[in-house]
Amino acid sequence: MTVTLEKLGGDTRNSFIEKLKESFDAFVEENPGTPEGPVISRGEIEASLNRPGTEAYWALRDGQRVGGIVLIIDAERARGDIELLFVVNGLKGKSVGADIVAAAEGRYPSVKTWELYTPYVETRNIHFYVNKCGYKIVEFFNPKHPLVMLESEGGDGSSSGELFFRFEKKMDENEVTS
Repeated sequence: MTVTLEKLGGDTRNSFIEKLKESFDAFVEENPGTPEGPVISRGEIEASLNRPGTEAYWALRDGQRVGGIVLIIDAERARGDIELLFVVNGLKGKSVGADIVAAAEGRYPSVKTWELYTPYVETRNIHFYVNKCGYKIVEFFNPKHPLVMLESEGGDGSSSGELFFRFEKKMDENEVTS
């Protein structure tokens, strides 16, 4: 079954944010021993959605909302950033996420390099991006090599001691699967 992308409209923005939060918060429930509390705040989601150049989409399968994706496309540099990706709870593990990524890659054929970040503790995400979607880990952020949140990227210039991976997928090395 094919996933299509529908541009996020203002009338469904709150629903999008809530579904995204629910999906991310399920990680804490599914993984005992992870820090408690929200994985991502509403403010962080809003900041991502409001960042210049952001494109946000609902993912639809058979007319039903099955997830969503937030992208930043830099056409001049032929780069795309996956800022946020979520699958509606109850649908994880059913190829929905891979279909959403493929739909985004297919929608932007001029993008030659896709990039994203994910926390070290989210092994399911790491497996998904590397083994299901063809991304490569290209950088590991840790206290000795911190991830600096640049103001141009919605941050405040501070560094994080958190453990994160940066992933890339070069499209000339991979086949678009949409």
